[in-house]
Amino acid sequence: MVALRRLPQKTFGVLLSMEPAMGALAGVIVLNEHLTQTQWLAICGIILAAAGCAATAQRSRKAQVPAPD
Repeated sequence: MVALRRLPQKTFGVLLSMEPAMGALAGVIVLNEHLTQTQWLAICGIILAAAGCAATAQRSRKAQVPAPD
């Protein structure tokens, strides 16, 4: 919980959007579930979108406060 408070909002959003995909992959590995092609395509889409967001995210710059005269 402490680490989540220090994450930027965009990073948290990317991690949150990947949660269903990671859950589905865990189901395939751990529970030996079988996914349809549409479900695999959806998982790939989520992962690509998250990677795109992470690759294009810019760090926010703190506004510089002018020095008092």
